[in-house]
Amino acid sequence: MTGFIQKKIVTNKSLPEILKEERLRFNLSLEETAARAQFSLRYLEALENGDYYLLPGEIYIRQFIKNLAKIFRLNAPVLLAIYSRERELQPPLLAVSQKSVKILKLKNRLFKNNFYLGKALALILVLIFFSYIGWEAFNIFSAPILKIASPQDQSLVSASMVEIIGVTTVSSDLTVNNQPVIPNDDGSFIENVELKPGLNVFVISAVKKHSQPTTVTLSVFRQENLTLNKQ
Repeated sequence: MTGFIQKKIVTNKSLPEILKEERLRFNLSLEETAARAQFSLRYLEALENGDYYLLPGEIYIRQFIKNLAKIFRLNAPVLLAIYSRERELQPPLLAVSQKSVKILKLKNRLFKNNFYLGKALALILVLIFFSYIGWEAFNIFSAPILKIASPQDQSLVSASMVEIIGVTTVSSDLTVNNQPVIPNDDGSFIENVELKPGLNVFVISAVKKHSQPTTVTLSVFRQENLTLNKQ
């Protein structure tokens, strides 16, 4: 049985030139050649471009070149010798290229980190925005605070006047028995009201523009001559 005849290699050509010419002579695409050589397409592209710094370890690339030599019927030792000579001439380029690759990888990593950081910040801003909107809506539609400090409900007094002292939410409209009362800037208020003999009922109401009212009812009993009766 007769083996195939190896083609003589013109040694004044570079390895990328030889491999590309032979691939085209065999009318093979990069994809087909990479599949036949059982190697990555990107490594074949790097080899044909002379970008040796992009190639994997020496053991793998030498096996790759042997596979290509078999496909193109070339002398593998000669191809390996050309590769070794050209690789030795590239140390400065190799160092610079490897540094460039590291920088590129670092940039890609930073870009990815910044991308995810940007998404996280955007999400936080969206949450803050909707929280703010929710809080504002709560403030607008929720009923105002209304607390009465004095007098106590069901108080018994003898004076003809009493002070209703309390606090409400700022900017609320305040009324005592439907009579408007103007709170202070901090929402506190003091309103003097007249007492008639017997039971006096006061309805204190606070309401905001778009809210339900908050109402407190006080009962104050005025008993005339209360001091005298106690004696």
